[in-house]
Amino acid sequence: MREYSVISIVLLVILVITDLRFGSGLLRRRGVWYAMALLLLMTVLFDQPVIAAGLVKYDDAFNSGIRFVYMPVEDLVFGANLYLASMMSWDYLGSKEWGGK
Repeated sequence: MREYSVISIVLLVILVITDLRFGSGLLRRRGVWYAMALLLLMTVLFDQPVIAAGLVKYDDAFNSGIRFVYMPVEDLVFGANLYLASMMSWDYLGSKEWGGK
């Protein structure tokens, strides 16, 4: 079973649908995409030595088995999910609770 792959992709779809349907158009902002690109670049750069050194190991039974050098591609999806969930929460709390926008 590819639990890590399925969970990552399902969460990404939920986040995208949530933003498009109920959000403030976070995914339409250029700065959000620049920041995500930077986050994913940093993920690639820092994951490689950590995995190569054996500090973290991934069992291919739980992911797709597709790797970018040492890192499973699901790590990029997971990073994007974490970033989007954080930005959506920040955007929601800033506009609703603290009187922003």
